[in-house]
Amino acid sequence: MSNDHFEQLEIKTTIKEEKEGYYQFEDTIFYGNKGGMLADVGTINGLTVTDLKYDENEVLWHKVDGTLSNPIEMKVDRETRYMNTSVQTLFHAMDGYYRRKEGKYIIAIGVQAMNQWYEVNETVDEEELKNIQAYMDEVIWDDIPVEFSYVPGKDYPDSHYQHLNLVRVVKIGDYDEQPCGTLHVNHTGEIGSAVVLGAEKTSRGTRVLCTVGPATKQRFQLEHQYLMEASRQAGVKENELKDRIEKLQNDLKEKNKSEQTWKEKVLAFELEKVKKTNEKVIEIDGFTSKELASFLNPLLTDNREIAFVSKLNNQVHVALGSSNGNARVYLRSIQESMMIRGGGSLKLVSFQCEEAIESVIDKLKEVLG
Repeated sequence: MSNDHFEQLEIKTTIKEEKEGYYQFEDTIFYGNKGGMLADVGTINGLTVTDLKYDENEVLWHKVDGTLSNPIEMKVDRETRYMNTSVQTLFHAMDGYYRRKEGKYIIAIGVQAMNQWYEVNETVDEEELKNIQAYMDEVIWDDIPVEFSYVPGKDYPDSHYQHLNLVRVVKIGDYDEQPCGTLHVNHTGEIGSAVVLGAEKTSRGTRVLCTVGPATKQRFQLEHQYLMEASRQAGVKENELKDRIEKLQNDLKEKNKSEQTWKEKVLAFELEKVKKTNEKVIEIDGFTSKELASFLNPLLTDNREIAFVSKLNNQVHVALGSSNGNARVYLRSIQESMMIRGGGSLKLVSFQCEEAIESVIDKLKEVLG
């Protein structure tokens, strides 16, 4: 198959070879997952194609949900082909955009319909995002022909390609020119749409989030469904959802603040009780091991050894302190008979487990003596 015609979606051919459930054909219109482009979706003799893979000689093998026999009729899904091809061509044009900026280049791409992006080795601010959107718009509006040419590998200036018999060069007007074996649209206007959604910082630069071609339709439809469902759940109209979310966030902050105040009062009360007794294991409901540890720490004076125990969300939370530096020793002793998760310092450890709280309390009393 020639990859110069992305719009070719049907072909009749014959089986060349069958091996372990995979078929090779005299000709194919399918494209496998290669070169940064996703594989086609479609049928062969009405059977769904379940896998496409290239062998060491770059021959494409096809697997279907069933058994094939001649004659063979292939059909590729139009929307998937168009979606995969449009983003491929646009990202070529983006390669050209960065090659004109000294030392800047694309280092990775994402081409899944709901997760399209490219990563560039530079910081991208809001102003640059506007420039990128304007460039994408220009590429599409100019409707530049995508041209293909073939050069003998030995004559190609880049040594990386000189071992090949032929190098296929893809040219998009003045926007970009580079070797590539994947499918492309015939004119940049066929990309249809390209929208910059935002950017994320990465360890290597910036990931520019976008949506291209038919993926824009899919993304809009799905996200609109999410929006309608969220509005229904919140009991408001779509244009009121933002205000509703902000109110819920503020209510949650106030609730958390009130809850924290309550917890602090409860623990302060318990601390006063502890100071007046010699109890070593104190049970308090509704606290995490981290919260218990923060309140236990001030008590670790004068050879004090004490543990706070709490039940929360079907888990037992424990903070165990030893002013003598034996906390880890006690933790290891508990680990010998119980499955626990946690750790800490010589003076203070915390952990969680799914054991019965009565069993945990008994073990703590045994360890602390």
